[in-house]
Amino acid sequence: MNFIGKLFFIFSLIFLIAILFITSVYFPLEENSATQKVVNIPSGTNAKEIVDVLGENEIIRKNNYTFR
Repeated sequence: MNFIGKLFFIFSLIFLIAILFITSVYFPLEENSATQKVVNIPSGTNAKEIVDVLGENEIIRKNNYTFR
């Protein structure tokens, strides 16, 4: 690569890093975005108890009838 090509490459990298930084500042990830939660549900637990546990851990909303 010649000098102008290397210079263009360096400026391109700087430009892309600047775009990523500005995007992260103006559009941060939401605090309640998709996360993984692990809930231990012992075997033999009935459906109502499972729904109650999931509701307490804010995995589903309370009275979520579509889940039942």
